[in-house]
Amino acid sequence: MEYEILKRKTIEAESMCIETDRLLSRVQYIREELLKEIDNYIFTLERQKQRIEGDAIALNRALRVVKGEKQHKEWRNLLLMRDRFSCQRCGKTENLEAHHIVPKSVCPNGMKWALYNGIILCKECHQEWHNNYNIGSSIYIFMKWLKND
Repeated sequence: MEYEILKRKTIEAESMCIETDRLLSRVQYIREELLKEIDNYIFTLERQKQRIEGDAIALNRALRVVKGEKQHKEWRNLLLMRDRFSCQRCGKTENLEAHHIVPKSVCPNGMKWALYNGIILCKECHQEWHNNYNIGSSIYIFMKWLKND
C-alpha cells in the first residue's frame, strides 16, 4: 500500500513537473513577445520623437523667417525715412533697396537691424556693389565706393 501511495505521489509530482515546465515555457514565450512589443513601441516612439523634433526645427526656422521679414520691413522703412527716400550714392528715388553695411551673415545679432548698419541704395547701385565687391570688403572700401572715389 505504501508502494501504491509512493507511486501515485511520484506520478503526481511528474505531472506537476511537466505542467510546471509547460507553464514556464508559456511564461518565457509571453515574456519574449512582450519584449518584442516593448522594442517595437520604443522604436515607434523614437521615430515620433525625431519627427516632432524635425517639425519643431522647421517651425522655429519659419518663425525666424517671419520675424526677420517683419524686422527687415521695419528697418527698411526707417532707413527710407532717414535717407529721405533716395539712393545715398547716386540720388535716385526709384527702385530703392536697403543695404547692410556690415553683412547680416557676419555681424552680431543686435547689429543686424541697427540703423547705423544700413543705407538706402537704388537697385543699380546695390547690384554694382555686390557684383564688384565681396562680403569681406571693409567699411572703408564701402565708404570710398559710396562717394564715387
